[in-house]
Amino acid sequence: MLTEASSRMADIAKRRKLEEQVIHMERQSASTELAAGISHNLNNMLTVELARPRWMDDSEAQGISIHVQTELGEIPPVQGNLGELSEVILNLLLNGVDALAEGGTVTVSTQQSADGFVSMSVTDTGIGMSD
Repeated sequence: MLTEASSRMADIAKRRKLEEQVIHMERQSASTELAAGISHNLNNMLTVELARPRWMDDSEAQGISIHVQTELGEIPPVQGNLGELSEVILNLLLNGVDALAEGGTVTVSTQQSADGFVSMSVTDTGIGMSD
């Protein structure tokens, strides 16, 4: 009787361990899916469709030609607040456009470093800033 009870307890313990593993895997899967969605949206934002009306309308009305170039590297899913990331990217783009009073190019690029970090840069061919 004692061995049967011990066997049942061992079975219950194994089942609980398996249930915990399944729950852990489901959570990881959900986190990965969420991160992939954010990464996808980030790359979509970097196609510059968010701020296009401002620089196209304002600059074209003044006869100024502004080009947007993207150099989007393969990046893994990025976790973050989509609204905050959108705001930062939009502000960087608009700052670049503001620096192009005579026209020029704004370049947005993404890359992954060897240690797994993802970086994004926004550069422009404008006049620059004072020290």
